[in-house]
Amino acid sequence: MNQLFIPVIAGKKAATYSISGNVFDGVANVADVTVALGAFSAITDASGNFTISAIPAGTSGNLTATKTGYLFTAIAIAAMTGSLTAYNFISPWWLYGGINPSVCAAAYQPLGAADLAASYVNLTGNAAYNAADGTAPTFNAATGWTFNGSSQYLKTGVIIDSYDWGFFTRFTDGLTTDVRAIAGARIGASGDKRFNIFPSLSGVTYYSNGAALAIAASSFTYGVLGLSKNHGYANGVAVAGTIGTGTAIANIENYIGGVNIDGTASYLWAGKVQAHVIYNAEITAVQALAVSTAMAALPYTAINQTYSSEIGV
Repeated sequence: MNQLFIPVIAGKKAATYSISGNVFDGVANVADVTVALGAFSAITDASGNFTISAIPAGTSGNLTATKTGYLFTAIAIAAMTGSLTAYNFISPWWLYGGINPSVCAAAYQPLGAADLAASYVNLTGNAAYNAADGTAPTFNAATGWTFNGSSQYLKTGVIIDSYDWGFFTRFTDGLTTDVRAIAGARIGASGDKRFNIFPSLSGVTYYSNGAALAIAASSFTYGVLGLSKNHGYANGVAVAGTIGTGTAIANIENYIGGVNIDGTASYLWAGKVQAHVIYNAEITAVQALAVSTAMAALPYTAINQTYSSEIGV
């Protein structure tokens, strides 16, 4: 009788490999993040480093990094034929400094977008807050949105409903002295129900959230300006003073390229906008600096690069 013999090489083990890298939130390395490729996983150490060992040859899939309060984009891994190093994760720019994804209502990045439609996409994934035409700005991937100051503005779908909200905007080519707001909303033509920034109004920068804070001898035609609750920020640095409490704005949509005053686009912006983010809760001064620095550095590649501790790399 014929028999089938299958040769076995004694002591031979199937090849296995490893994946190593780092997890970074734009300010600090992040410990206790679970990094996984299918059933194989590791947890980052105090320096944010991880190594997943003993992964069988040929394993493929999405390498994920998860931790409550953080968001990282998965990295596609092809069938493994060797060990992989410097597979690093970094927070998206709108969550730099460990900002919790739950407090970011909307983030837009026309700079580097594929086209106008792509520039309207809310990068947080909440399509309800995709930007929409009031009157469409001019789009250029290299410069972002250009607003003409007379008719162009965007709607966000984001309804401002408390004093805790804030936003940050990267812009260029603003006018030196002009009564124009880069974004916001307001109830009534006068009073203290405001949510907006005027970068350069007769040599004064106005930050409004409820009431207004006027910073004299201050005028911006470019940079990153923002506000969060009762603080204004210029290029990541908190400005002197605090925004008066006023009356918290409620139930009105935030516009970009002007102020929504009771449903009418007003104080229309003349200049360019490269990125805009809206938060529904206060962020810290450290986070404001991190986000502003990241916005100023756009565009950049956020994942699968050799690790650097520099913000914006």
